[in-house]
Amino acid sequence: MKNTTEWATIGNIVAPFGIRGEVKVFPLSDIPNRFVKLKAIYLAPDYTRYAIESVRPHKGDLLLIKFKSIDDANAAEKLRGRAIVVPLKSFLRSLPMLIISMTSWVCKCCA
Repeated sequence: MKNTTEWATIGNIVAPFGIRGEVKVFPLSDIPNRFVKLKAIYLAPDYTRYAIESVRPHKGDLLLIKFKSIDDANAAEKLRGRAIVVPLKSFLRSLPMLIISMTSWVCKCCA
């Protein structure tokens, strides 16, 4: 059966970190603590689900994430370069409850 779920990319795994299976993640989300609040994510392109064990800040904008099923550097290395995605429905539910009506917004330079 074809996967019809729409996905939102919220980060990219840039490298493994340490020997215990953590990965460095560059978050693409503007929502503070998005990863801390998540219990699981999916990795593209096969959309495999990974439960999150821990999340902590790293240098600059990076995060260190430990997945429950990834326990060593070799397993973490296999995740390098993968996009972190969540179903679009859950992504939209987590956005602040601010709705901007684009029909009433007019750009001053175009008016």
